[in-house]
Amino acid sequence: MTVKPVRRSFAKLIDISVVSATLVPIMYFAGIREFTAGNLIIAQVCLTLSFFVYDIFCTFLFGRTAGKFLLNLQVTEHDDSRLTFVHAVIRSGLSLVMGLGLLIAPFTVIAVIISFVMTKKEKPLPWDRYAKVHAHDITGLRCTSSVLIVIAFIILVMLPVAIDQMKLVPYTGSLTEVEYKADYDVISEKYIKALEGSSRVVDKDYYSANKLYDSPDFAFIAGEDGEIKGFTYSLNIKYNQTFPAETQDTIVMGLLTMIASQRENRNTYNYSIKMFDPIFTSPFTGHVITNAGVTVIHEATEWGNGYHISYKVTFTEAGL
Repeated sequence: MTVKPVRRSFAKLIDISVVSATLVPIMYFAGIREFTAGNLIIAQVCLTLSFFVYDIFCTFLFGRTAGKFLLNLQVTEHDDSRLTFVHAVIRSGLSLVMGLGLLIAPFTVIAVIISFVMTKKEKPLPWDRYAKVHAHDITGLRCTSSVLIVIAFIILVMLPVAIDQMKLVPYTGSLTEVEYKADYDVISEKYIKALEGSSRVVDKDYYSANKLYDSPDFAFIAGEDGEIKGFTYSLNIKYNQTFPAETQDTIVMGLLTMIASQRENRNTYNYSIKMFDPIFTSPFTGHVITNAGVTVIHEATEWGNGYHISYKVTFTEAGL
């Protein structure tokens, strides 16, 4: 049976969806979550390489990928024998580069259109020189089932990410001390995991024993209704001392908790913290920064033989 271009394209779309959905939770729990140029490059490289490996081994071992299986397609040698590993590698490589543009969005669109037109005109695709694609009978029920199976798979692999996000207490127009502390504990766990993935040596016990909200120099700012509007924190640093990295971490955790407690900022709180970098890169200079629904008033004054540094963090609508 002649393989229709729509059927092949749909099978490829399923494969891309499967690989992409599998990578999302892996990268999420590896701490690669922010939309930065570096992370986007990492994501692109991981997607391209993962798809290449996936396509090679699925076609070599089973003669079909998930997409081809669901749409009842099969890849063999031209004599109908099992596809060899060498041909699987060559075929997957040519298909990835010439048929999918290395999965780089603009190139992929162009490559897919060209491949579609060639298939429509029954012209041989470059990667089909090394293999033969068989199209077995397929029913409407199988097509519908394929879509439902892919959707179910995506939901299943994304479930851990959704559960992790739901650990944060949603902002519902108010924030209590209990909610703040619960969010802080979740944020600190994620932050420590991110630190462990860096080159720094991390002492988990320090952060467990020195939570920002347990410090005697920390105080909640409460409104007349008792709801939390923000917090204050201060510390003293001598002239010959540097700003302790661990102290900076706990302040970041406290600030992230304020940002994350607002529902509209929950998915971007890691990125938002970058807007407050000046209060950490220049700790002995005062700053007033408003971003992501939070205002930070950072003051540094000379005190005895050092500096007295204070932070006042409030929700922007709460005023200064």
